[in-house]
Amino acid sequence: MRPNTKRLLPDTFTMLLVGAMLLASLVPISGEPAEWFGIATNIAIANLFFLHGVRLSTDTVVAGFLH
Repeated sequence: MRPNTKRLLPDTFTMLLVGAMLLASLVPISGEPAEWFGIATNIAIANLFFLHGVRLSTDTVVAGFLH
């Protein structure tokens, strides 16, 4: 009986997360750009929790931004 190989492969999000960690380890940021990226990170995390909290569909959010 062959195992389902699709279940053994990591999903795209996991691979992108590992790639981001590797990139941050190889090319760290410092100085003023680090401050701006810190602010952008905080805004992105706040938006993530907000959108999860209100449970809006992605299509609805995109349509709202494009309006």
